Amino acid sequence: MPKKSLGTTSCNRAGGIPLLAFLAIFSLSFWLSSGIAQARGRKPPAAYDSHLKAARKHYSEKEYDKAIERFEKAYKAYPDPKLFFNIAQSHRLLGHDREALENYRKFLAAIPSISEFDEEKKQNLTTEVGKKIRALEESLKPAEEPVVATSEPDPPAVTVKEPAVPSAPVAPAGLSSRWWFWTGTGVTAALVMGTVWAGLKAKGYNDDWEADRIVRDHDQAVKYQNLTDLFLLGAVTAGVGVAVTSYLFHRKASRIRGTTSSVSLLPGCGHQGCTLTLSWEF
Repeated sequence: MPKKSLGTTSCNRAGGIPLLAFLAIFSLSFWLSSGIAQARGRKPPAAYDSHLKAARKHYSEKEYDKAIERFEKAYKAYPDPKLFFNIAQSHRLLGHDREALENYRKFLAAIPSISEFDEEKKQNLTTEVGKKIRALEESLKPAEEPVVATSEPDPPAVTVKEPAVPSAPVAPAGLSSRWWFWTGTGVTAALVMGTVWAGLKAKGYNDDWEADRIVRDHDQAVKYQNLTDLFLLGAVTAGVGVAVTSYLFHRKASRIRGTTSSVSLLPGCGHQGCTLTLSWEF
C-alpha cells in the first residue's frame, strides 16, 4: 500500500481552520445582530425604565456625570438609540467635547431608523444635531495661532436648561407674525366699514324717499343698498377666508404643541348696522 503523505494531511487541516473560523464568526455576528433587532422590537424591560428615570432626575439636578452612568446602563438594558442624544448632551455640558461629538454622531446615524419619529421630526432633528456636530468639530480643531492671554476677566457663564430627551419640532410663530393674517383682517375691516357706510347712506336716502317721494332719492337708496350688499358679501368672504386659514394654521401648530384650537366667524346686524365678529380659542 502507498504511504500517506504527512505534508498533505497538514495542508488539508490548515486549509480547514480558516473556513471553520469564518463560519463561527459569521454565525456569532448573525446571532448578535438578531438579538439586537429583537431587543429593539420588544417592550423595554423594567431595568431600562428604572435607569432612565434616575438618569433624568440626575440630569435635571445638573449631576451630568451620574446621568451619563445611568443613561449608559439604560442603553445596556435596552438599546434605544435615542439615548445617544441624552448621553451627548450630558457630555457636552460637562465639557467633554470629544465624547459628546461621538454620541451626537451615533444619534445622527440612527435617526432614519427610529420609527417613533415622523419624517418632519427626523428632518428637524437631523438639522439640529448636524449644527451641534459642526460646532463641536470646529471647537476641537487645533488652533492655528497661539492664544494670547489678556488681563480682562472672563465673561460670566450662561446656564442653559436643555431637555433630557430630543426636543420636539418648534411650533410655527403666532398669527401676529403672518402677513396674510393682517392683510385679510385689514381687508375684512375695510369691507365692514364700507358696509356700514353704504348702509347708512341707503337708510338716509330711503328716509328722504319716504318723506318727499322724490324719484332721485329712491334711485340713490337702491344704489347704496346694492353697495351695502356687495360690501357685506365681500366682508363675509374675506372673514371666512381669514378664519379658515387661521384655523388650519393653528391646527397644525396645535398638533405640535399637543393643544386644541377653534376658530369662529359670527356675522350679525343690529340698530347701528351689520358687524362681523372673528374669534378663536387655543
